[in-house]
Amino acid sequence: MNTKLDIIMSIVLFILIIIYKIYQYKRYDIKYKSIMYYKSNKICKYLIYLSVLILLSSFIFFYIVEGFNIKNILLCISMFVCIFPINMINLYRMYFNDEEKYSHIRTIITKKIPKKEFLEKFEKANINIVILSKDKVDYKIEKLGVKYINKTNLKKSCIINSDDISIVDKYLVDDEIIVSDNLDNLYKKIYNARGIHDNYIRNIKYIICLYLSIMLGNIVFMISGFPLAMNLSIMLIFKLFNLICNEFIFKDLKYDTDIMTRKVKDTNIFIGKQELFLLLVMSILILIATSLPYMFLVVSSSSAKVGRSIYFVILIYCMLFFNYYNYSEKIYIINIISSFKSIRMIIYLLLSIGLSLLLSLYEIFYVFSMNIRNYFMSVLFALVVSLLFDYFKFSRWMSNRRK
Repeated sequence: MNTKLDIIMSIVLFILIIIYKIYQYKRYDIKYKSIMYYKSNKICKYLIYLSVLILLSSFIFFYIVEGFNIKNILLCISMFVCIFPINMINLYRMYFNDEEKYSHIRTIITKKIPKKEFLEKFEKANINIVILSKDKVDYKIEKLGVKYINKTNLKKSCIINSDDISIVDKYLVDDEIIVSDNLDNLYKKIYNARGIHDNYIRNIKYIICLYLSIMLGNIVFMISGFPLAMNLSIMLIFKLFNLICNEFIFKDLKYDTDIMTRKVKDTNIFIGKQELFLLLVMSILILIATSLPYMFLVVSSSSAKVGRSIYFVILIYCMLFFNYYNYSEKIYIINIISSFKSIRMIIYLLLSIGLSLLLSLYEIFYVFSMNIRNYFMSVLFALVVSLLFDYFKFSRWMSNRRK
């Protein structure tokens, strides 16, 4: 594909992305802005600053090494597009609604005396029940007078000898405290809210992992003198592909089985240190899986033409297998089998296969046709590398079991 065609395709794809973002903006409305909203916006700003920095750095690099030409300018823009958070903008709108606020509830204040089973069920979910009532209860629970009401005592289950809800008004500004008498309905809302919250974080981790591995690969190629695997039009194709898939894939992910037995997640922590470390390791695994075969085949003059094609096939299937890893907390193979019950996952599988065939079997987008043996070897290689993801899941499960 020549440079002019690359420019034309890039303009068309960029217009399509803008149209789709406008559609998302109008379709999804933000009714509730939690701490997560502001934190995700903050991450978007950092990524925008980083993308501008990388754009300027790549311009300087190419100017010193090769000088300016249209091809190098397009490569610099493709690196800018890679990090620019197109996928994350409006992502909050797709997932979050008024019910998300229930994901961080730690204390429920109620005037209705709950059954002992309800109390135990909420305590398993690490949620405290504070009862405002002068009536007696037929189970053991700490009893407090009105003068002992404070933020510390509201962090444990107790009964307060009063039915006046106004005595706790000053504590209701905290999003972690809520007043409700319909505990059964509230339990379901908390369950769904925690699931929505988890799936949103999974989506963010997927996007970061994917584009971080591409970005690291581009940096390695630039420093080592290899031609970049990604051109601008292909980068925009990947962005548009993920924009469309993100809309429905992560809504269908299974909630973790421990979702109502674990601790309430801290609203001040977007992604934990351990999760960030695992994310970096997974990005490096995808980087190795895609870059090593590409670099080896580029060096080999007889196989240089298929190097870029194999890079894209491995990358697309690493993305697909990463989603299978995220599908539920069960082991990898079970997730793959279970995903065939999901229409959304089947559609995503077919779209991934279609995109990989488009970028590998036809001589377009700077890639060259490859034989069917190389295609299936690339898929198998991506599967073997992605199986290592399950090792991290197993390690995390073992560490949580020891606690």
